[in-house]
Amino acid sequence: MLPRANRLKIPTKWSRKEPDFQLKGEFFKIIGKKNDNAKNCKIGFIISGKVGKATIRNRIRRRLAAFFYDKLEKLDATVEVILIVYPNIAKATDEEISTSLNKVLPKLYI
Repeated sequence: MLPRANRLKIPTKWSRKEPDFQLKGEFFKIIGKKNDNAKNCKIGFIISGKVGKATIRNRIRRRLAAFFYDKLEKLDATVEVILIVYPNIAKATDEEISTSLNKVLPKLYI
């Protein structure tokens, strides 16, 4: 689980239609905004019901959170990120997800 300071609760004013940046991977899409007043980077996950039942969605959320937990110190502190998951992630292995995230994440580093 991510630390409370790094969890993004998506406010209503945060429009997904007008992000500051957008990155696409094989199993997900990352959209984000810069928040110059932020002290920590914040990460949120959107996992649709199309991915599977609640147990599968929660397992995917835990896997993604564990991956980001190790990378929090390297991420830019002024970034708020939403990771929107595609349904094909349910059949992916940890290595495939990690490889896909590692291809995209260098753009979020300082």
